[in-house]
Amino acid sequence: MTPSPNVVSPAPDPLVRSAVHGECLVGIIRADRVTGPELLDLLGPHVPRWLPDGFGLFKGWKVEWGVLGERSDGGIWTDKRCRQVQLEVFPGDASDGSPIPGGEWVLSGRGECQAGSARHVSCSTYHAQSGGDTILLTMVGLSNRDTARVVGGVST
Repeated sequence: MTPSPNVVSPAPDPLVRSAVHGECLVGIIRADRVTGPELLDLLGPHVPRWLPDGFGLFKGWKVEWGVLGERSDGGIWTDKRCRQVQLEVFPGDASDGSPIPGGEWVLSGRGECQAGSARHVSCSTYHAQSGGDTILLTMVGLSNRDTARVVGGVST
């Protein structure tokens, strides 16, 4: 499956009114940063096959052993308005006892964002399990149409 062409392109500089200290506010990520090509390898089949025009890679990361011993790989893609797509994969973290069915995206949250510069815009969060992995996909500020296209473009 071919990744979206802008998956490894750098994120554009944000518009001044969308930025906090010159950057999009995405929260604190305590992890090792990775480059676009390395992120493609880490995300494997879960690399987005579609991102909205104007998006680029803001940060890619990997966590070998987090606070609770978990491992994760992920990326955040942003545009000039600081809209976001965040994808995080937890390799080998799927659970047979999970209420999330294997191979299907489940909407776990939808509403209005209430944090930082992402106030009063739409937020959607989806979870999936695939091949033993748990996948978390969050969109900030995207239309319902674009959200559906992003979700449909990440393999489970």
